[in-house]
Amino acid sequence: MGEGIGVGGVIAVNNDTPFFPLDSNVRIHGHKLVCSYVINGKPAKYILDRRRIDRPYSLLHRALTPLYLRSFLTRPLYVYLMAVRTILGIRNRFERTKPLGVVEASYVIGDNYVDVGINLDGVDADGVFVANEFSGRLFTQLYIDGVKARRFEPWMEITGCREATLYSPYLRISVTLPNLGSCKMLAGREVLARRLDWAGVSYLAKPNTSLRYRVVLRNHAA
Repeated sequence: MGEGIGVGGVIAVNNDTPFFPLDSNVRIHGHKLVCSYVINGKPAKYILDRRRIDRPYSLLHRALTPLYLRSFLTRPLYVYLMAVRTILGIRNRFERTKPLGVVEASYVIGDNYVDVGINLDGVDADGVFVANEFSGRLFTQLYIDGVKARRFEPWMEITGCREATLYSPYLRISVTLPNLGSCKMLAGREVLARRLDWAGVSYLAKPNTSLRYRVVLRNHAA
């Protein structure tokens, strides 16, 4: 999986801050997996595991992120920030917060697909990312409606299509997801030393909604 969150992972966003599920209740019914995710944690930055530096790090991160996303010419600035972060021993910790709610999710596993159901009725947040992520070192290509994208950059919004496909030339495996139309669809890929290794297609949904979609996997080596 690399650094990727896997299929149907949920991340809530409130006031530009990501919140993650630190607790869950998992039930297995044959080929169906049912999960209740409690959205009750957010990342905090510490230097040398002692001093918390959320505020200054956040200001610098927000200043560089638009440049990083806008053009490959300015991405060395962001890479430099990641290198400095490693040298200084800056690490993430997940700290428990007041729960923003509970996401109910189901996963039905078939021969070459996973049916995902996400219910956001119990979430109090600005939005929820439903992520489908794999290793960025393995999945290096993006196809939109069967046509290879000329660029595969971090956080590209995908519009006006039926589906998006991640492809791994090394594994000769593809992963296809539909455009739901009811929420934003985004694709992205980031690979950076030992820190970043993901490629995926995500949905940005509003609270009090539900999503249902099928993730189709194909073996192109056969």
